[in-house]
Amino acid sequence: MNAPVDHRGQISIDPDFPLPVAVDLLSNRRRRRVIEVLTTHPESLTLDELAGTLVDDETLPVDCVETLRIELHHSHLPKLADLGVIGYDRETHRIRRLAGLSSLVPLLEVVMATENGG
Repeated sequence: MNAPVDHRGQISIDPDFPLPVAVDLLSNRRRRRVIEVLTTHPESLTLDELAGTLVDDETLPVDCVETLRIELHHSHLPKLADLGVIGYDRETHRIRRLAGLSSLVPLLEVVMATENGG
């Protein structure tokens, strides 16, 4: 994936999504990974599916799943939901992509490339 670049050669993100907010969201490694997972998975997934994917990807011990679920449920998912990046149903623990997610992808790609030494 290549990040869209404007006529000045700068990364182009959705003008309705303030850059400081996007940078704040992407400042956390776990939130970056959540956004990345959601861009590559079906339209929706459960909290358990997301936590399982993150545990596998981060090679965390299986007994960390519950701690990760709690962290996602109380911190990362509400923050992403409040900003319109995802929809998160706290009752069913179902997560779905919203339009705001695509607004973060160009900047996410740059951050991930920088993080990976690219």
